Amino acid sequence: MAQVGVPRGIQRLHDEDVAATLAFDPQRLANLFTEDAVLLEPGAPPQIGRAAFLALNVRDAKQHPNGKCLEYKAEVHDLRLHNDWAVEWTTFTAAFQDKPDAPVQRFKGRALRVLRREPDGSWKFSHVAWNAAE
Repeated sequence: MAQVGVPRGIQRLHDEDVAATLAFDPQRLANLFTEDAVLLEPGAPPQIGRAAFLALNVRDAKQHPNGKCLEYKAEVHDLRLHNDWAVEWTTFTAAFQDKPDAPVQRFKGRALRVLRREPDGSWKFSHVAWNAAE
C-alpha cells in the first residue's frame, strides 16, 4: 500500500521489502541492499556487503527449512530526502514459525534505514540498524 508523500521508487523498495520478507527468499532479501551496505542487528556482528547478507539469509533458511514468515508490516514515521540519499525511521511487526507445528513467534522492532538511489534509478538500503521495540 502506497504511503502519502513517499516517492514511487522508495515505495517500490518498501513493497519489495515486505514481499521478500514474507516469501522468506534469501536472494530477494539480499537484493534489497546496495553492494556495500551495512546491517546492524541486535547481538550480532555487523554484516557488510550484499554477499554477506545473502550468506546470512541462506544460513537462516537452512537452519529453518520449514520456517515461514506469517506477517511483516512496517510503518515509516519519518522520511528525509536529500538528492540520491534518504533516511527513514520505521517501526515494524513480524510473526513467524520455525516449523508448521511450532508456536507463532511475534515481535516488534524499530529501525533506522539509510537508502541510496542506484545508477539505474532504483532505491536500495545502504545502512540499516534495528532493535526490538519490546
